[in-house]
Amino acid sequence: MDDRVVGNRRAAHSPGEPAPWLVAAVNYNDARRTGSAYNEAADGKLGSVYTALTEALISRGDWERVTATREQATGIVLLPHHFNLLLGTAQGKGINWSRLGYGLWPPPLANYVQGFETLTRKGRLARTLARARAEHEGRLPAETPPEFMGGYALRGVDPWEICPLSLVFSADPTRVRANPYAELQAAVANDPQALWILKPTDGCKGDRITILRTLGEVTAALSDHER
Repeated sequence: MDDRVVGNRRAAHSPGEPAPWLVAAVNYNDARRTGSAYNEAADGKLGSVYTALTEALISRGDWERVTATREQATGIVLLPHHFNLLLGTAQGKGINWSRLGYGLWPPPLANYVQGFETLTRKGRLARTLARARAEHEGRLPAETPPEFMGGYALRGVDPWEICPLSLVFSADPTRVRANPYAELQAAVANDPQALWILKPTDGCKGDRITILRTLGEVTAALSDHER
């Protein structure tokens, strides 16, 4: 392996101490106070996301941040010599991927780390949230960031209402919870005006995503996907 490879290098460390992992965060906001609430005007819409990820890693105690900066005149991103994880802009603009030993596409951002599909695939994310909710008996974990906790306290709603209701349907009944159709029927009865977004697992970049209004439309579309 050589210096172009992301994911196999660690920083120098004292003998007997585990080597920290290195995160290069292009959009990290150095001016903010660690752990403070986010202000989109100050932190930036994308910057706050990458800053949060960076702070979460550093709080573990086995990660360190290394400087990654962007030249204002050219837009070129200046990367450190070694790092294990790169957090950049959504498009990776200005990053010299060829220097890292990659082709033009895809760039190895956070969603190209091994196991990324646990969060980025909608079905896997829905299962992960449902499992976490059950394991924590409906309460948010103690380490939940304050910006997640403040909103539900003010609204007086379910603390796990951090994303729209998501149901996973599969032709293989062993891959889903007991009866997602029953959950769907109950949800429609509770809010008849709700819109439903149907996203096929094998789609990409918006392909075949549909917005539906009625229970009949949803069940008909699900039947079409199962055939």
